[in-house]
Amino acid sequence: MMDVVVWQDGRPKCRYIGCVPTPEEQRSLRRGGCEIRVDGKPVSRIIRKGEGR
Repeated sequence: MMDVVVWQDGRPKCRYIGCVPTPEEQRSLRRGGCEIRVDGKPVSRIIRKGEGR
C-alpha cells in the first residue's frame, strides 16, 4: 500500500491512507503550493494501477 503525504511549507499537511488524491485534487494541491510525496519521495503525479495504458 502506498503512503501518500501532502506537504506544504516543509511540513506534512495531510495524508491519504488506502487511497490517492484524484488527478483534479493533485492539480489543485500543486497550484496551492503543495508537494505530493509517495513513500517519502516527491512525485509529479500519481498513476494508479490500471490507469492509463
